[in-house]
Amino acid sequence: MPRKIYTHVHPDLDACASVWAVRKFVSGYMDAEVVFVPANWDGEGMEDDAIAVDIEAGGKGFKGMREANGVTHSGFMGILKDYADDRSRQAMRALSMYIDYHDSKGTTQEYFHCNAQAASRFDAVSIKTVFKGLATVGLSDQQLMNQMCLIFEGIYNNRMDWLDSVDQAEHAKIVTSGKTRVAVVLNSKGAASTNAVLRTQNVSAVVFQQDNNLGAIRERTLEDATLDHPLVRGLVSGEADEWFFHTAGFLAARGTTKAPVTTAPSKVDPFDLAHAVAHALEDQRIQAEEARPTAQNRPVLERRQASA
Repeated sequence: MPRKIYTHVHPDLDACASVWAVRKFVSGYMDAEVVFVPANWDGEGMEDDAIAVDIEAGGKGFKGMREANGVTHSGFMGILKDYADDRSRQAMRALSMYIDYHDSKGTTQEYFHCNAQAASRFDAVSIKTVFKGLATVGLSDQQLMNQMCLIFEGIYNNRMDWLDSVDQAEHAKIVTSGKTRVAVVLNSKGAASTNAVLRTQNVSAVVFQQDNNLGAIRERTLEDATLDHPLVRGLVSGEADEWFFHTAGFLAARGTTKAPVTTAPSKVDPFDLAHAVAHALEDQRIQAEEARPTAQNRPVLERRQASA
């Protein structure tokens, strides 16, 4: 017989997250059956090896920490604190804080450090809105719980991948040209690795190699710089028909996660590509800098104009 997890009928976001966390982190409850009871259930008949979450259950339930003023924090955060390992807590920290603010304060405005209008915009695309949306389409409590547990599992996997990618980013090789830095990530984990490198390593672009895919992606804020550059084009000329150059200039690739290469890998060396990208972006950086007349470079421009 599977063990049981009790929670209240019409489960809210904290109840769903708490059930997922018990299944995920408490030994022996991976396949536990969820039983829905009234929120004021006194725990009568509750099995010795059962767990009750987000309800008192006559003192047998697991609720979040209660402050002296009566404010009760989320059970989800408490379960993570007591049962999850450090890396899992780190992965779920943002979500657990969001749910805790929503559960204990009734608003996420303080969580987002913004005014009520901005918090409302954030909430409109948040896990809370996903939950409320699912609750309106006629799902039973069990169906809603199953859907939310699947979503939480996906969020957990995504955040663990992100942490792995940050670790990978710390070992990325850096190629430089002047002030331009380009990272090389071999055996990339995809977009997560690229984003982690761009955010943590202060680089202008990332060259990625993932299975048979090879390419470069530019930091999106460098809107005036393009990877569709003669230096890059020249390097890949032997495979020109197989390379994709995005019209916005931020991507040059022979295979991506969305369009993977199914043939042999590129003959272009990733580090040669990184050098070409670095030189191309550095050339464009210098040209853009010289095109801006500043107090520092104005004499240089005047000399060039005088000699022209």
